[in-house]
Amino acid sequence: MKISIQKLREIVQEEQEKLAKTPKEVAEDAPEVDADEMGTALEQQLDFMKALKIKEARARRRANRLLAQRRGLARKIQELKSKK
Repeated sequence: MKISIQKLREIVQEEQEKLAKTPKEVAEDAPEVDADEMGTALEQQLDFMKALKIKEARARRRANRLLAQRRGLARKIQELKSKK
C-alpha cells in the first residue's frame, strides 16, 4: 500500500499533536496516590525479592547435589566400561 506525501504529512502531524502534551497536562492526567501506598507496594516487592532469593539458593543447592550425583554415576559407568 502506497501513501501519498500529503497523507503521510497528515499522519505525522496528528501523531505530533498527540505527543505534544506539556508537563502540566501530563501531571493533570496522572492519578494522585498517597506516598504511604507507594511505600507499602515497594516494601511488598522487596519482600518478594527476598523470598525469591531464598528459593533460588535452595534450587542452586539442589542442582549442585544432582550435578555431583550425575558426575559420580558417569565416573562409575566409565570404570565399568574400562573393566570390560
